[in-house]
Amino acid sequence: MNRTTLAKRYLPLAAVLAVQLFIIAVVPSTAPGQLVSAATGRGAGAGGGSSVNGVDNGTTGDTTPGATVDTGAGGSTGAGSTSGTAGGNGALPPGVTAKGDTSHCVGGRQFDPKVYGWAPACVPKFTGDNGGATYRGVTKDTIKVVYMRGNYGQAVNAILTAQGALPSHQQFDQFLGAAQKYINDHYELYGRKIVFKQYQISCGTGGQGPPDNSCLRNEMRTMVGQENPFAVLWNNPVSSETYDELSRLKVVNIGGFGFTNAFNQAHAPYHWDVLMDGDKMAAEVGEWWCKRMNGGNAVYAGQDGNGKSMAGSKRVLGVLSTDDPENKATISLLKRELAKCGAGVTHEYYYAQDITTADSQRRAAVAEMRKGPIATSIMCFCDQVAPLFLYQQCRDQNYYPEHVMVGTGNMDDDTSTHSYDHDLAPLTAKNQYPEFENAFGLAQDPQMEPAASDQAARVWQSAGNAGAAPYSSASNDFDYYAMIATLIQAAGPHLTPQDVQAGAQGIGKLSPTNNTGPLFGTRGLGPGDYTWNDTYREIYFSPARPSPHDGVPGRYMSLDGGHWYGVGQYPSGLIALPPKPR
Repeated sequence: MNRTTLAKRYLPLAAVLAVQLFIIAVVPSTAPGQLVSAATGRGAGAGGGSSVNGVDNGTTGDTTPGATVDTGAGGSTGAGSTSGTAGGNGALPPGVTAKGDTSHCVGGRQFDPKVYGWAPACVPKFTGDNGGATYRGVTKDTIKVVYMRGNYGQAVNAILTAQGALPSHQQFDQFLGAAQKYINDHYELYGRKIVFKQYQISCGTGGQGPPDNSCLRNEMRTMVGQENPFAVLWNNPVSSETYDELSRLKVVNIGGFGFTNAFNQAHAPYHWDVLMDGDKMAAEVGEWWCKRMNGGNAVYAGQDGNGKSMAGSKRVLGVLSTDDPENKATISLLKRELAKCGAGVTHEYYYAQDITTADSQRRAAVAEMRKGPIATSIMCFCDQVAPLFLYQQCRDQNYYPEHVMVGTGNMDDDTSTHSYDHDLAPLTAKNQYPEFENAFGLAQDPQMEPAASDQAARVWQSAGNAGAAPYSSASNDFDYYAMIATLIQAAGPHLTPQDVQAGAQGIGKLSPTNNTGPLFGTRGLGPGDYTWNDTYREIYFSPARPSPHDGVPGRYMSLDGGHWYGVGQYPSGLIALPPKPR
């Protein structure tokens, strides 16, 4: 990624309001509220595409999967070993019999897992009547799925652009079209094709001001009324009220990572997510802390801001999170888990997702962490933007705690970390991370692969394109496209939210490499489980080593060969990291 730091272009973000005058270029080129066809690149109603009952048809065609995965560690491996369970003990989706052509399957999987490691279990090719218009957004030929994009304001957009996490609308459409083609060609959709639509939210979604939840509820009602989607995807944690509204409207929705399982169950069968729910996170992070951190000295911390080393002090835990009620509830669950080993959270701070108050909030957050006894270790249950301010404030005060990763908000991607210690500190060399070199902990996201051969690139190339996907975070987005496709395949030909839930209960666990190696942890669904990820791997941050994704210095390294752990599986004994420089 050719990344130009904000610090080279703009004033320090202590004066963040002034920044907005200079970043008009990152304003989305598609008007808020406009839908864009992934297949044609045209706005809804623009004409020029075939349709069925007013819904654009997706593209079709043959593709040939089979790429290998470059691990970035000096070798290539097959991306999706057929070891591990295929899910559901071979259970077929409702309404599907074992009769039918399975010549498209690879090793018991629906398609070659070398392209996408979590390819679902093989389903025979469907023939017959799929029931037609079984639910809103569904015809006998198509399934409409809307992918929403947030409206964060120009200053936050600039940060996300620098992190490679905010593609242009054209770039987003390009990959959305490739994903649509890949899914329609390889998943069993029972005579239908998914039609993805990009939707730019008009209401504020946090960033430039807090999420405007009242406006968002109204916009969801309008959007659903106009577009009638079967499902809505939004890879975002900022507004639980938005997902509540979509569920109230009886629309399947995927997103809102870190929300509690109580939220998911209360909104069943509509609300799902790729990333762990708050209960899973709390259980796993709590177990890991109790087994790997609790009772030890903060040996990986630096000074406390008063010129005193914290390395010889017993660990004192501080936690930061967004002020969304669901994210705060996850912290309550974490404290309950920590109490099982006599541990606890000494300091808490919940931030508003509002960059206009970032300067005062970062000061307040660090002031809370430095109250006696000073937090030696900080967990940030954050999005990927807030840490930019947190880490700079810590550094400004010569406060260098252990920064404990918990795998939220794609903070566990190399490309997100490249802004930390740099975009607000223009004199820092690219291979130096004075604050973030103390980062380690847990990751949900797999190790990033080279951009030209990662899972997004493999999907992109399978659709007839060359080279890397159009933007660096496309692999994260494809997980959401793949999850809705997996749920639809599992539902069977009679497609309703209730059938999605019934089918999901038979998907079971899928572990492409039996939880070995850093690329593929376990994913699974089942009764009462509405989130896909089930495991974490232990990581630490290496400042000078280049990321395999883009060659920029700074990457996460895995401990124990990248083994993935679930509840009850974490090793005991204080965590041991390599000495600095790591």
